[in-house]
Amino acid sequence: MPVDAAPTDSKSKKKRNRKQKGNTSTTPESNQQPQLKKPKLAPASPTPSPKDQQSNTAIAVEHKAGKDAPSITAGLAQLVHPLSPEEFLKDIWKKRAFVCRADKKRTDELVQQHLHNLNVTSLLATSASESRHVWVMKKNGDMDSYEVADPNVAQICWDSGSSIYCRASEDMEREFIPQLAYDLGYNFGFIDVGSSHHFRGEIETFHTRAGHVTEWHFDFMENFTVQLQGSKKWSLLPSGVSSPFRSCASHFNDHRALHDQVKFHRLCKPDFQAPPPNTADCYTVTLQPGDVLYHPAGIWHKVECVEDSFSINFSLMGSSWAELISDGLRSFLLTQPEPRQVVSITSDDPIGEARETVAKMLQKLAADITAKKLTAIDILPKSVFVPKSPRLVNILESDQNEGLPVTNESEFRRNPIASLTKMDKSRKFSLQKLLFEEIDEDETEEDLFDGQDLYLVHVNFGNEALQSHSEICLTISNDNKLVISFLDALSVQQGNFTVGGLMNSAKIAAKNKFAELQTTIRVLVFNGFLQPVQKS
Repeated sequence: MPVDAAPTDSKSKKKRNRKQKGNTSTTPESNQQPQLKKPKLAPASPTPSPKDQQSNTAIAVEHKAGKDAPSITAGLAQLVHPLSPEEFLKDIWKKRAFVCRADKKRTDELVQQHLHNLNVTSLLATSASESRHVWVMKKNGDMDSYEVADPNVAQICWDSGSSIYCRASEDMEREFIPQLAYDLGYNFGFIDVGSSHHFRGEIETFHTRAGHVTEWHFDFMENFTVQLQGSKKWSLLPSGVSSPFRSCASHFNDHRALHDQVKFHRLCKPDFQAPPPNTADCYTVTLQPGDVLYHPAGIWHKVECVEDSFSINFSLMGSSWAELISDGLRSFLLTQPEPRQVVSITSDDPIGEARETVAKMLQKLAADITAKKLTAIDILPKSVFVPKSPRLVNILESDQNEGLPVTNESEFRRNPIASLTKMDKSRKFSLQKLLFEEIDEDETEEDLFDGQDLYLVHVNFGNEALQSHSEICLTISNDNKLVISFLDALSVQQGNFTVGGLMNSAKIAAKNKFAELQTTIRVLVFNGFLQPVQKS
């Protein structure tokens, strides 16, 4: 399978009645989590007998569920049966592999409702992938791979004896991935940043021929594999690299990519080698239809097709703390002229001058953080814990942060890594494409946003592509001059301010509508543009 990349496909679109990608945030703050089902917990199982486990439980633990295993539907409980989700998270998650032996019947509903009864033609046609990956076995036994955009060509390759990898349908991913991510605590930091706002997860389908071998590699994703047809032999071995930021794909022919992966992993484990030099003590298991294998990020694995086989893989990729924090720090540094300067040294002592410059900037950054000019709340506003983005928020209908006190004397500060931007009319229609699944060709911007002014709140966009970790669209009726004037004044405000002071400087008279400004401020605090200043 392709490794070392988050999903970036342009997903196939089906006709929908303007199904909104995000939620209209008009529910109480306590309900801001996604509307996902709480897992139906499977009954806790007793500790497995020695027969139910391989001896090397440091690598993997095996359980037998037999005919009692529940059908595989969205959620963690069904995948980790006979363990309870609590047992799985405590004893298995990110520590070792897990195998559940179960009857094939548990996959019947999954296959019939979501996988076209394993019909390859239908699966290739409905895949969310832009390209299907084809593996061809050469005469010398080596595998060669290439990408095919046309599903009909991929079908021909399959009929000719090749193996195929591609994603499942978008509809299946939308049903299964968010719920599984929610159960595993990935509901925060799970949406990929940027205008595409893909889930950082996918369902991969593997249509593999007998004799197909994927050599030793490991992934940076957390993976649940479900065997649906045929059998596959898996060999597993710890790599010593926990929570890897990159995969290690020693089975690909791109030696430069492998070198880049190895040099990175040696930062975490100086004696790291790829492929693993000694595999004699690996754990092996042959998956049969109905079996589930969880293999954590960073575990070496080799996969051999015993016979023609079909399996799917639930793959999850959350944001790392390093990404989150470094993007925030970079955003903060880029607000200042000195760090934005291009590195250019013309003195007689370029090394000394460069090091001195970096040292001064590090000292200033440390001082700014100590002075709380950048805080954890700036990087983590409440909005980033709501995993559907972008979101459309009608300001005056929202009750976000409803209990936050706001008076004329209340003092606030602008988040240094956030921006508030008014959308001009010419850009409204492009925004619709982000907020809605599909817009009829004969619809105009007035059909959806007629009579409304739109403001975008962006938070933490210090990555190379300037993509936002949180992106919220605020709407307000364009005849509400009070709120619009207040938003326009806030968008250019610098430093701390009191509500009354800002109203005076902007010549805003609330009269009997101060409650509307209170609601506006609460929404801006929830979504990360403003932060209350605590009195010392």
